[in-house]
Amino acid sequence: MYCDLHTHSLASDGTETPTEVVRLARRAGLAAVALTDHDTFAGIEEALDAGRKQGIRVIVGAELSLPHDTGSFHLIALGVDPENAEIRDVADRLCDARGPRNRGIVAKLRASGVDITIEEVEAEAGGADQVVARPHIASLLMKKRVVATFQEAFDRYLGRGAEAYVERVRVRLDEAVTATRAAGGVTIVCHPFTLGFRVPGEVPAEEEFVTWCRGVAAQGVDAMEARYGSYSKTQEAFFTQSAERAGLLPSGGSDFHGSIKPAVRIGRGRGRLRVPIAWLDALIERGKSRPDAHPVAH
Repeated sequence: MYCDLHTHSLASDGTETPTEVVRLARRAGLAAVALTDHDTFAGIEEALDAGRKQGIRVIVGAELSLPHDTGSFHLIALGVDPENAEIRDVADRLCDARGPRNRGIVAKLRASGVDITIEEVEAEAGGADQVVARPHIASLLMKKRVVATFQEAFDRYLGRGAEAYVERVRVRLDEAVTATRAAGGVTIVCHPFTLGFRVPGEVPAEEEFVTWCRGVAAQGVDAMEARYGSYSKTQEAFFTQSAERAGLLPSGGSDFHGSIKPAVRIGRGRGRLRVPIAWLDALIERGKSRPDAHPVAH
């Protein structure tokens, strides 16, 4: 039996409803799926209800943004109680910080001659009360024919170092770990290739990466995505070995977003992803085994 521990819905920057995410997971033959929207639990209640109706195990999660000097550091809080005050505070702070960032990006785009407004961006996301993020801006830029593809939008305007990039508020690692543990969950470093280390392939960089992994493990991080929707065989082998060397549990997921990443399917990523349900069970057991653990929400 298999699972997918990294998916997104309309509640953040995906294109499918939480119900549809669960339906697609069930259709893919998965035993469990985690909804891990960016900085929000807004879609969780719907996903849990869909899981009960469709007979598939739904795991509560959220993908949180942390500071990192050379790349993007995203941490999944998995198996948490979404009503826990500490994890909600972390998610809410990150979510609230998106507004100023989005307005800053729009201002830079307009200064570059792009005809775009924050109201259009919010409408693209389904309203100002939704999680509004860079993928919504990218989608709008495509509709306006400013760029041809989603990737071009990030390369030219939205990615780190690009013309309209604006840094955002992030939470510290210790805050994320403490809040996740208080909510009965576990923490997972996701898509570690975005951290900026030149791996795999360069021995000094590989050792530097493993040292970094040992450092975050010492700070309480539980796991790393050893399998991911777009990994090559070489990447999968490297990140699996790195996790083991650092004392991190393995995790995995597709990073499904719907039509904005059309080649990525729930449960299979770009075709070869397989995440054993035993990995999920080990993660949940770790969350439950802590002396201060709360009941796990799933």
